[in-house]
Amino acid sequence: LCKPVNWHPLGKFLCIKGVVFFTWWQGVLIAVLKDKGLISDIGDWAKEDVANGLQDYLICVEMFCFAIAHAFTFTHKEYLPNRSSSNDGGQGGNAYGDEGT
Repeated sequence: LCKPVNWHPLGKFLCIKGVVFFTWWQGVLIAVLKDKGLISDIGDWAKEDVANGLQDYLICVEMFCFAIAHAFTFTHKEYLPNRSSSNDGGQGGNAYGDEGT
């Protein structure tokens, strides 16, 4: 990571901000729907419990999707030593460019 080449900062920024802001705006929307009466009591569940359950369920589904996005955006390949530029017979150094000290 000494040389910032192909770090793809936009994808990383969007993944992190997507998790934070999407879940926050979703919570705001569910709160508004609850206050407007579009989310009501269901069976033994009060409307607060229904809203909380809906929020929790949606976050679980979204985190699965965001986990897939993070696996591609925050790939381990960025931290591998650059094999093509090393002259150590293919041994490579560590992620910081050290030669195994």
